[in-house]
Amino acid sequence: DTVVSLGNIAKIYRNRLAAKVVGITGSNGKTTVKEMVASICRETGAVTATLSNNNNKVGVPLTLLSAAEADDFIVVELGTSEQGEIAYLSNIVEPDVSIITTISESHLTGIGSRNDVYHEKSAIIPATRKTGCVVINNDGEYAAQLADMVNGPSVLTYGLQSDADVKGRYRSHDEGTQVTAQTPVGELSYRLSVPGRHNVSNSLAAVAVSCALGIDQEHIVMGLQKFAGIKGRLQVKKLPAMINLIDDSYNANPASTIAALDVLSTRTGRKIFVFGGMAELGGQEADLHRMIGSLADKNKVDVLFTYKDTSLPAFESFAGEKYHFDSIDKLKQSLAELIKPGDSVLVKGSRRFQLDQVSRYLEEELV
Repeated sequence: DTVVSLGNIAKIYRNRLAAKVVGITGSNGKTTVKEMVASICRETGAVTATLSNNNNKVGVPLTLLSAAEADDFIVVELGTSEQGEIAYLSNIVEPDVSIITTISESHLTGIGSRNDVYHEKSAIIPATRKTGCVVINNDGEYAAQLADMVNGPSVLTYGLQSDADVKGRYRSHDEGTQVTAQTPVGELSYRLSVPGRHNVSNSLAAVAVSCALGIDQEHIVMGLQKFAGIKGRLQVKKLPAMINLIDDSYNANPASTIAALDVLSTRTGRKIFVFGGMAELGGQEADLHRMIGSLADKNKVDVLFTYKDTSLPAFESFAGEKYHFDSIDKLKQSLAELIKPGDSVLVKGSRRFQLDQVSRYLEEELV
């Protein structure tokens, strides 16, 4: 089995390296936290990090094998679409510092229920080296259960709503978000250029991981302030005529869609939501899409555009002005005709729906 062989070779190579290895998993935020941590680590040493989201049974071993012997840090993202995948990948990575960012409804088709997602993601904990550290999101509903699983490594918690070792407060404005974090090594303050409360939480996760790695405050602040976001992941772009494009077209699940709607709700002017739907939700698919349609109402979305059959329950549960399309070209044309100066447009959908075409179209058409 060449995939198993690749994993075995990567595990052997990982154990020959002196670098500190960070393992990051979770339903949401893992790619953002991975990039934030890598940005911080680059301020103080040589880093290899997962490229894009190459976080599966091939991508994780290739990430380890691409590391140089002189690297100080290796930051690895671990994804899953079926039961047992995180346990398999974690056994290869053997992280010195591990973190589960969030646990929510994602990849339910291959994994099962939300509780099954918890059991799947938590498999990274027993694989963490005994001399290492497990970082836990204290705002998450499974925080206590995750902490109880740790046997050997130290524990470092972070959170916005609860008491935690790394605790933050923030203030958002047009130029970004100012965050103040209390940490075991003192208080630090930094400005985030990416929007949203969830990204504040992601930054606190990166701070906690960096503290576990022993990185000093100055480098943590410098690394976070250099982080400019990830293409297709809640990137706010100013288009002509004062139109705001919120490009979150890379992927979607319920938690990330809720977070994106929260960002849209803070914008001035008319709010337009282009929604392609969420994949791999199993038997909960229709109910979760209906929930998103209702939430769009509550968040005062003015116009909803939906695409393909998966998103129809969201279309049906939304009470405001709405349009449904089976053709992405017709959706783009209708959106371009409807959009007005001062509007804010959120583009969101699972990867299979390729809504990045809509974001690119708006950027090119409205020049």
